[in-house]
Amino acid sequence: MYGRELVDLRKESRWEFLNTLFSVSEAVAYMQMVDRLDDGFIETMLGPLDYKGLYKAVGKALFRAHVEGQLKSEIMSKPELFVETDSELPLALLDQKEAGKRLLLITNSDYHYTDKMMRHSFNRFLPNDMGWRDLFDMVIVSARKPEFFQMSHPMYEVVTGEGLMRPCFKACPGGLYSGGSAQMIENSLDIHGDEILYVGDHIYTDVSQSKVHLRWRTALICRELEEEYSALICSRDHRATLIELINQKEVVGDLFNQLRLALQRRTKERPAQTIAATHLNDKELTESIQKLLIVMQRLDQKIAPMLEADGEHFNRRWGFLSRAGLWDKSHLMRQIEKYADIYTSRVSNFLHYTPFMYFRSQEQNSVCYLANFAVIFMVNVLFEDKGKLKFSVEADMGALIILMKQPLDRKEFGSRVVLLSQSTVRSGGVSVRSICIKISDSHTTLFGVRSPTNSKTNNNGVDDGS
Repeated sequence: MYGRELVDLRKESRWEFLNTLFSVSEAVAYMQMVDRLDDGFIETMLGPLDYKGLYKAVGKALFRAHVEGQLKSEIMSKPELFVETDSELPLALLDQKEAGKRLLLITNSDYHYTDKMMRHSFNRFLPNDMGWRDLFDMVIVSARKPEFFQMSHPMYEVVTGEGLMRPCFKACPGGLYSGGSAQMIENSLDIHGDEILYVGDHIYTDVSQSKVHLRWRTALICRELEEEYSALICSRDHRATLIELINQKEVVGDLFNQLRLALQRRTKERPAQTIAATHLNDKELTESIQKLLIVMQRLDQKIAPMLEADGEHFNRRWGFLSRAGLWDKSHLMRQIEKYADIYTSRVSNFLHYTPFMYFRSQEQNSVCYLANFAVIFMVNVLFEDKGKLKFSVEADMGALIILMKQPLDRKEFGSRVVLLSQSTVRSGGVSVRSICIKISDSHTTLFGVRSPTNSKTNNNGVDDGS
């Protein structure tokens, strides 16, 4: 849609970011109202509306539903219809508490709604008649995030089950409070900065603001990751095949470009000293270019539909949540990497680790070991078996592709193998040594890509030559 247009996401008046599941209902309501606006069914009492004005009207209607309590009252009356409980969540928090961690609950919801939801979601799964309040050293309701992380608001202590409050100037462990600020919490508990891990499901209100203003450690909860992970597993073979085809096209394209350069130089009556064309006459050079072009066209016919189908396991229209295209990360994933120290699909996933676990980022300078293989493109005649080397051959419109199951051995071929050039091919985080080889036996010219034994990549993914 925006192939040739630069999209500036900083122009907030043009874009709206849907960061959480709460935004889904707003987006769905807006899309339905756009259809009604286009069909002329919007009531005239709302006045003339464009799409921007309609979005604001939908947002105000949903905001009133929240503030006036209509939506929450319906949810509290039948929470089982709206709340998906997780029996492992209270147990995961209980492990953390018993290991000496101090747990806090900070929510923008009021006391009555918070108490109802927590009773429904937690109490039935806790042992020994524990209640949800027993899990937390402190509970903050009506926190007014994200202002909670930036500004100081009056704090009140909730003193009765009916929600009656009294002014309070310092929070104490075990208390239930309304309002206040993050700085008050730090001072009351005498903990600051990276001593705190804040867990939230909103990339801006929770994770970004607590990281930027307070330098708290952050954990993002993103439920869509579960479906995304399953989709990535299902499409693993598809992506492996696609990457293999792209790698093949890169090698063929490099050879094609070398031959084109040689032809260009010969046309200008200059020496054609490119690696791949040193021993080819003009006719052989032209025929080789034509054959390689056919190979690339055939590869494109395979690659194009596979690229279009990539990500359909997650969403047929938008593809993967974490990726933009085959290689790039999505805007959401870049935000997560920037602001979240750790991210997961649900808090109960911590139950699969001990509460003493220290999570570290993945090593960035990992060593990649490549299996011995060679892909050789033969231009004119079929290479017959030589000793222990075995080949599988696939003919493609006159250009032959030979897959070598063992690496080339210079000693075994002796002086007939001439190393013409070598370069590095970077693809998919794996670096492969590219080698053009000429074998003088039977006027056979070979060009290929081969990885040496135990080839390694440094932290930039570049072959270090070892």
